[in-house]
Amino acid sequence: MRRHMLHLCSTLALGIACWPSACGAVERIRMTGPSPGHSAARDLAEAVAAACNRKDFIGFMDHVTPRHQATIRRRMEDLFIRHDFSMEILDVVLLSDGEDTIVFGVRYGVTLKSAPNQTFASKVTARNLDGTWKVDGEKVRSCFQESQSLSANPADQALDGGAIRPGWGPFNPPAHLIDPAPESLRGHLGIQPGRGCANGRCGDR
Repeated sequence: MRRHMLHLCSTLALGIACWPSACGAVERIRMTGPSPGHSAARDLAEAVAAACNRKDFIGFMDHVTPRHQATIRRRMEDLFIRHDFSMEILDVVLLSDGEDTIVFGVRYGVTLKSAPNQTFASKVTARNLDGTWKVDGEKVRSCFQESQSLSANPADQALDGGAIRPGWGPFNPPAHLIDPAPESLRGHLGIQPGRGCANGRCGDR
């Protein structure tokens, strides 16, 4: 009897060891959901948009690293002062996930009462400063204005007999296609194709 009991116990032990991974009787339930990096990217993008929609310049700048603030402060001051605009986050794609740095793609719409609606696609770098994620850089990959696509690729930006070709971007034209004289006006005057502001090629933004 004892020998039978020992055999039964060893058989049960072998069965328990086999279930469920080795025998495949039951699949382990796995939870899926956004990664911490994706959630941080989405939350940061939404917070930036919310500050824009509140016309909260200080709140907006608080979501930007000090290094990047120095780059965009003057341009963003003008935007907040001179325009009534709103911003909507359309999509966020995590490209790189790290403890201190994340990189993500974001598509967002910008509506200005004084200009056609635009949709931007950007690559954003964010850094974790003292436990808070902040934007440290943005590279605009493309801009769509209503039905006309405006590519941010400098290779697509060229002169065309004084006419504005898609992709020129008069408020941020490529430096190699404009005269050094109006370079200081970048972001304030709409520099038109023609390497300068002569003959009415500049328009006040």
